[in-house]
Amino acid sequence: RYAAPVTSHASVRAQRRAAQPLMAAAVSYKKPTIVDATDTATATVIWLHGLGDEGKEWNRLAEKTGVPWAKFVFPSAPMQECTISEMQTNAWYDIPGLSVQQLREDAAGIQQSCAYIHSLIADEIANGTPSERIVLGGFSQGGCIALAAALSCEHELGGVMALSTWFPRGIVDEPTPANAKMPVMLCHGE
Repeated sequence: RYAAPVTSHASVRAQRRAAQPLMAAAVSYKKPTIVDATDTATATVIWLHGLGDEGKEWNRLAEKTGVPWAKFVFPSAPMQECTISEMQTNAWYDIPGLSVQQLREDAAGIQQSCAYIHSLIADEIANGTPSERIVLGGFSQGGCIALAAALSCEHELGGVMALSTWFPRGIVDEPTPANAKMPVMLCHGE
């Protein structure tokens, strides 16, 4: 009988990660899904999906919130290798495991996604939306990026909301002076 060598999932993941470049390598972002306000837009919500999802899958959120004066922007994370899912998927950054440290291990990937979200904020400001009328939000991995991007943004934002997520401690520990008093809503559970 042939017996295959026993390897742990952790060692397989470590080997796979060693063989692939960091996620902060060049990635491309699709054009975000936009849901325009049904009335005159006076605010923008930028909502980030979770691991493996796409922005367009969240567009019903715009209808369900009943905020006719808000434009919604639903960006999609780039398609790239993600260690925890062991395949190519839409990911804001690499997640090698579910420990607290592993959820925020890819600091370069988190910072790269934050830079992309900051560019979307800059686009909204350039299109006439005051920065304090822009709110970031996200679910799961997208919630982590929403928190990190909001706290590191140089423009005063209207707030950030994050659902079923984790805090990017060690990457963004303090808000910028512009967002020191920014409203933050965190929700987790049923």
